[in-house]
Amino acid sequence: MISYLFSFILGFSVKTIDLASEHGLKLGKYLKFCLSIFYGALMAFLLSIVFLPEFFFGIIIGVIVAGKIDSKEHTIALISFLVFSIFFPFQMNHFSVLFLSAIVCVFEEWINDSIVDKKKAKGFALKFLSMRPLLEMLALIISIIYSNFSTLFLLALFDSGYLLSKKFMGKKGFTKSKTKPLRQ
Repeated sequence: MISYLFSFILGFSVKTIDLASEHGLKLGKYLKFCLSIFYGALMAFLLSIVFLPEFFFGIIIGVIVAGKIDSKEHTIALISFLVFSIFFPFQMNHFSVLFLSAIVCVFEEWINDSIVDKKKAKGFALKFLSMRPLLEMLALIISIIYSNFSTLFLLALFDSGYLLSKKFMGKKGFTKSKTKPLRQ
């Protein structure tokens, strides 16, 4: 049950760092550094206690391949994740899930960059694609296949924390510019 709370906190932390590194959220250098280390460590710990860590590790790989580790703060978080993974090892047995989630993540990032951001879709299609639903759909399918919905709930709580940070930390007065869509 603690994994759900940690997933929410992780989503909030990731978006807060994103806002601070790319969108003008005013956080001191020391606080950004500490929050980056914290979210990397929390990510490592979370993967060590969840069902099917391959799904989430696949997302991390997908984000790296898509070039979304684009600031020193996110790089620090990734290094922190790797270091803390030594202390909180996670076992991977389902490499097809790892590969599939990485591919879906890269594809979703491509859709966001090439179609949503450039407004190449209109109306409902644009609205639907801007919600970035592919990883959630994959999590639902995996949850059904394994008869364990914790993966879907963990992703939903991560996204909730992410959106909450975007809503409250990304407001005018906190940042200089508008925020980007989910998981960027």
